[in-house]
Amino acid sequence: MRTIPIRPLKVTENSATGSIIAIGFTISLIPLALLILLFALVYPGLLSDSQIAKNAVKAGQATAHGDIVSTVVLSTANLPIDYAQGGKKFKSQRWAFVFGEFHHQKPLQVYNLRGRPEIATTNWAIDALPLRWSTFWAFAFAFTFGVLLVWALTAVASHSAKSLRRTASNPAAIEAAILSGNQVKNNRYWNYSWQLPNGKIRKNLVAWPPERKPYFTTATEDRALAIVCGNGIAHLVDANGRPFDLDSSELEAIAKELRSA
Repeated sequence: MRTIPIRPLKVTENSATGSIIAIGFTISLIPLALLILLFALVYPGLLSDSQIAKNAVKAGQATAHGDIVSTVVLSTANLPIDYAQGGKKFKSQRWAFVFGEFHHQKPLQVYNLRGRPEIATTNWAIDALPLRWSTFWAFAFAFTFGVLLVWALTAVASHSAKSLRRTASNPAAIEAAILSGNQVKNNRYWNYSWQLPNGKIRKNLVAWPPERKPYFTTATEDRALAIVCGNGIAHLVDANGRPFDLDSSELEAIAKELRSA
């Protein structure tokens, strides 16, 4: 694939990496906050109930009352507890949930931690422990994946923005092979490939408005103009020369030189 060095260019589209990073970080705060809340609100109860399950003592004069709701999506238990142990009376509020249906047919009983009568729970919470831990780690994984996904997308966008400026400072024109141009909702996704100096083939994808088309260099519209810098990303050029300051006469001259190769 022939490469034609051209003049340094200006980037005509916004490529502010600072804004991209700020937006990505802000969006990532949502799953990050959910992850922190999960560990702050749910993990302590799971840990204490696991300790009680290993060293359980049945509480005396105990009552557990409240709401237990089991649905296809989520089962929850919100149970105020009143009980006595060692001549002292205690109160506790226990809330727990599991993903999916969990029907508990046993009468509600109260258990406290051996040697720590102030830490108590119900047999509903103890029997549901395997499902509760599975639910906890499933949510923790989902929120963590959300954070990492946003950070990864931000890094890719930031790298692309930096690549655009690097390419503009030391540009060369090439012909990229157009693999597809599929419209999805309000965007058309142009999938294209080009050959690196070492002979390897690299691919990229851009999302443009439906009316924006590549600057095709062939009548069959299977090849289009792209600007590249060394082994970096080849940036597809549209019919108006964007994302660079290429005018119509330059586009035509470059395409003619590429076709003459």
